[in-house]
Amino acid sequence: MKLKGITTIILACTLLITGCSTGEAEQNKDKSNVEQSATVTYPLTIKHTYGETVIDKQPEKVVTIS
Repeated sequence: MKLKGITTIILACTLLITGCSTGEAEQNKDKSNVEQSATVTYPLTIKHTYGETVIDKQPEKVVTIS
């Protein structure tokens, strides 16, 4: 019974560590997004569910809520 508990704890820790790690694919994906965003022209129109949003000039600060 004690061995089963220790095995469960080790398995849970292993899953936690591997689930929270970032892979190289994600890091490369982020770099490509930065390169693409450098070529945006303003005014920028974004179409979404509620209509359209027009951004007249490049934002100085960006705030996100998650």
